[in-house]
Amino acid sequence: MSRKVPEAWSDDDRKLYLNIALRRKREHVSAYALIAIGGQLFHRLETVIDNQTHGESEEEDDEEIPDSDDCESQNPADEN
Repeated sequence: MSRKVPEAWSDDDRKLYLNIALRRKREHVSAYALIAIGGQLFHRLETVIDNQTHGESEEEDDEEIPDSDDCESQNPADEN
Protein backbone atom coordinates (compact mmCIF):
# COMPACT_ATOMS: atom_id res chain seq x y z
CA MET A 1 0.00 0.00 0.00
CA SER A 2 1.56 3.25 -1.07
CA ARG A 3 0.77 6.65 0.29
CA LYS A 4 0.41 9.77 -1.74
CA VAL A 5 3.22 12.24 -1.11
CA PRO A 6 2.22 15.90 -1.24
CA GLU A 7 3.36 17.57 -4.44
CA ALA A 8 4.84 20.50 -2.50
CA TRP A 9 7.52 18.24 -1.00
CA SER A 10 11.01 18.42 -2.42
CA ASP A 11 13.27 15.42 -3.01
CA ASP A 12 14.99 16.16 0.31
CA ASP A 13 11.62 16.11 2.09
CA ARG A 14 10.77 12.76 0.52
CA LYS A 15 14.15 11.28 1.50
CA LEU A 16 13.72 12.54 5.06
CA TYR A 17 10.23 11.02 5.21
CA LEU A 18 11.53 7.67 3.93
CA ASN A 19 14.39 7.69 6.45
CA ILE A 20 11.95 8.34 9.29
CA ALA A 21 9.66 5.56 8.05
CA LEU A 22 12.59 3.13 7.77
CA ARG A 23 13.78 3.99 11.28
CA ARG A 24 10.27 3.47 12.67
CA LYS A 25 10.03 0.11 10.94
CA ARG A 26 13.37 -1.01 12.43
CA GLU A 27 12.32 0.13 15.90
CA HIS A 28 9.04 -1.74 15.52
CA VAL A 29 10.82 -4.98 14.60
CA SER A 30 13.32 -4.48 17.42
CA ALA A 31 10.48 -4.08 19.90
CA TYR A 32 9.00 -7.44 18.83
CA ALA A 33 12.42 -9.06 19.15
CA LEU A 34 12.81 -7.62 22.65
CA ILE A 35 9.40 -8.95 23.66
CA ALA A 36 10.26 -12.40 22.31
CA ILE A 37 13.60 -12.51 24.14
CA GLY A 38 11.93 -11.33 27.34
CA GLY A 39 9.29 -14.04 27.02
CA GLN A 40 11.92 -16.72 26.56
CA LEU A 41 13.88 -15.43 29.55
CA PHE A 42 10.74 -15.37 31.71
CA HIS A 43 9.85 -18.93 30.72
CA ARG A 44 13.40 -20.15 31.40
CA LEU A 45 13.48 -18.42 34.78
CA GLU A 46 10.12 -19.92 35.75
CA THR A 47 11.43 -23.38 34.81
CA VAL A 48 14.56 -22.93 36.91
CA ILE A 49 12.60 -21.63 39.91
CA ASP A 50 10.08 -24.47 39.58
CA ASN A 51 12.88 -27.04 39.49
CA GLN A 52 14.52 -25.50 42.56
CA THR A 53 11.29 -25.51 44.57
CA HIS A 54 10.76 -29.19 43.78
CA GLY A 55 14.31 -30.12 44.78
CA GLU A 56 15.45 -30.90 41.26
CA SER A 57 18.50 -29.48 39.57
CA GLU A 58 18.97 -28.71 35.92
CA GLU A 59 21.82 -31.21 35.71
CA GLU A 60 19.45 -34.05 36.62
CA ASP A 61 17.21 -33.23 33.68
CA ASP A 62 20.04 -33.57 31.16
CA GLU A 63 20.54 -37.09 29.91
CA GLU A 64 24.02 -38.21 29.04
CA ILE A 65 24.46 -38.56 25.32
CA PRO A 66 26.33 -41.78 24.50
CA ASP A 67 29.33 -41.81 22.19
CA SER A 68 28.75 -42.93 18.63
CA ASP A 69 30.67 -46.16 19.38
CA ASP A 70 28.23 -46.98 22.19
CA CYS A 71 25.24 -46.36 19.91
CA GLU A 72 26.48 -48.84 17.35
CA SER A 73 26.95 -51.58 19.95
CA GLN A 74 23.43 -50.99 21.35
CA ASN A 75 21.68 -51.12 17.98
CA PRO A 76 19.24 -54.11 18.03
CA ALA A 77 19.40 -54.41 14.23
CA ASP A 78 23.05 -55.44 14.50
CA GLU A 79 22.15 -58.46 16.63
CA ASN A 80 20.08 -60.14 13.87
